[in-house]
Amino acid sequence: MSCNDKKIGCQNKEYAKCVYYEVEVPDWSLLVEEECVNIEETTADIYGEITNLKDRLDFSEITSDCFEIETEDGVVTPKSLMTTLVEKVEDLSCEKECDVKCDIDITDYGLDFKCLVDPCGEPITKLSTLLQILINEHCS
Repeated sequence: MSCNDKKIGCQNKEYAKCVYYEVEVPDWSLLVEEECVNIEETTADIYGEITNLKDRLDFSEITSDCFEIETEDGVVTPKSLMTTLVEKVEDLSCEKECDVKCDIDITDYGLDFKCLVDPCGEPITKLSTLLQILINEHCS
């Protein structure tokens, strides 16, 4: 990698291992016990931390058989995963009487539910919701 004339204003080329870092490193740094560190060491330390963070935040293998997980440009990110989970928790809070996973969608079955709605007042879309409402109506 050559800088050529890209670094305007620099008189001499200095290598990172020749430039000392004059500020205290943070407590989380692997260099925290070192008395004298250079830019090469701090850069390697930061790259190491970034790699660790990227590995910890890699949600690419998270999948679901029940619903599609939101993505950002095809990638499952912490934000997209949390958005999906919040939506699903909100859905579950409206269907708290039902405990069926991967339920059957009955939206296109052509059924006339008349006055029946789900616990949130929305149209019934799942078989378990319909069955639970019918059971509740019958037993009340």
